[in-house]
Amino acid sequence: MSENKEEGFYWHRTHKVDEWVENEMIECVWDYVSEFYGVEEVIDLTEEQIAELDAFRTDELNDYSPLQYGFSWLISTHEAESWEAEQEENSDDNG
Repeated sequence: MSENKEEGFYWHRTHKVDEWVENEMIECVWDYVSEFYGVEEVIDLTEEQIAELDAFRTDELNDYSPLQYGFSWLISTHEAESWEAEQEENSDDNG
């Protein structure tokens, strides 16, 4: 509780709460998606599955839904891992 009531309401370190919520949503979404599709790694999802997840996120979830964190993480992680795998494959082909 604030000892100086003249300052008004203040919540110290709200970024820690934001991080906690984001991590919980990431874990929640990943647990559900990995079980639903029967995959163990994000990279194991197909492009079709990612498109389904993106459509679900866009069409079914409110823009302010906390689950948006989890789906955004999942889709961007898949894109990054796919890009890395492609780069690795190209470097193996070239040399």
